[in-house]
Amino acid sequence: MKSPSALLVLFLVSVAHASTIGAIQVCYFCVAGPGVSDFGFGLQDAPIFQFTNVSANDITNASFTIFASGDNLTEDTFQIGTIAAGSVFDLWVGVTSDGGTGHTFFNPIGGAGLDTSDSGPDSNAVQFQFQGTWNGQPLTSGVFAAGDTAGPSLDGTVASVNFLGGPNGADGPCGNCFFGTVATFPAAAATPEPGSLTLLGGGLAGLAIYFLAANGLALRRRRL
Repeated sequence: MKSPSALLVLFLVSVAHASTIGAIQVCYFCVAGPGVSDFGFGLQDAPIFQFTNVSANDITNASFTIFASGDNLTEDTFQIGTIAAGSVFDLWVGVTSDGGTGHTFFNPIGGAGLDTSDSGPDSNAVQFQFQGTWNGQPLTSGVFAAGDTAGPSLDGTVASVNFLGGPNGADGPCGNCFFGTVATFPAAAATPEPGSLTLLGGGLAGLAIYFLAANGLALRRRRL
């Protein structure tokens, strides 16, 4: 049987990691099928990011940044705005516009989007970050790189390809290249909602009573 203190630690860990606010998935030249989604855009030789909000609160002031890193020379930020509770936002690079000007990576060029495997950037070292506000608190994916989730292409023709189709145009041989979750927004990064706080408070109170009772019983046994 676990000790009261061990139970307390397990309870706190379960609350902190109970869920996520959302996630970022990417399709690069991917074919929709079991476990794979092209987000309804069909086969496109460009990265398409889908930002998902699975919580009951809106994510506001959302933005997505590509840093000057790897073979990307200029930092650029796409202003997403609000991702409503239980909804998604799709960003097809080179097609989707935020209405801003002066973009480099996120410049809407039209057509089939930005073929990063041919024009760049596509190195494993290119870094990104999602940021926003959720439940009145800052929310972030943290900084992640294209190479963090690189692996064999979906059709097995390429040993390692990232969500930009690289590195060095690695997507050339594949007809079904990359799909996957590249980042998440952990719930522990933001203040819990009131219901969660009530649950946490009640659980802590119960564990505290149990801890005191168990230790008191042990103390009485030692005195006998």
